[in-house]
Amino acid sequence: MDDQALRDYFKFDEADLFANRNGRFSDKQQKALVKEERKQKGIGIGCGIFSLVVALILIFSIIMRGAIGASIPAVIGVVVCLGVGGYLLYAQFFMPYSVKHVLKKVKGPLKKVGAREKYIKSNSYHTVYKLQCGNEKFDIDELPSRLIVPGDIYAVYFKVNLNQEDNEDTGIPWVKEILSVEWLSKGSAAQSDAPEGDEQD
Repeated sequence: MDDQALRDYFKFDEADLFANRNGRFSDKQQKALVKEERKQKGIGIGCGIFSLVVALILIFSIIMRGAIGASIPAVIGVVVCLGVGGYLLYAQFFMPYSVKHVLKKVKGPLKKVGAREKYIKSNSYHTVYKLQCGNEKFDIDELPSRLIVPGDIYAVYFKVNLNQEDNEDTGIPWVKEILSVEWLSKGSAAQSDAPEGDEQD
């Protein structure tokens, strides 16, 4: 069991683990959450501006043709793009929105329980593995076997985004993300078949 290898794989340090162990996000994790929220807001603004630009292009096309009656699809496109773009921009600037992250904890033996292909882009696929601890399962990349001892008890601290649906096939960022992991005690291989879990807000 290699604590440093766990830190390197899941990308956390002792300060992160100490904060998570005490039921809070570390300063570094808080900054990452703020950055994520700003990124999502930026995406919303970008999509809104893009929709309005498309609407302007369609309007210009209608004017150049000089026959609105012959451009019904374009008129519908203008209405839809104006509506979508206007709503997205209004929502980002005038509707209060906050990404609601909750810190949770689960403990038990760690084990890989399967793999699946996840579509990325350009018809390419990435193999995603499932890591189970207690009653929780997490999407991870390939986990080297040397990182975990079968049957030993670990604590996994993870965040949950309450704004998103727990749907593996949506392509949106994973709802549950592991923040830190720590080894707790020796166990037995038999314990890996009887996981237990708990949570903390």
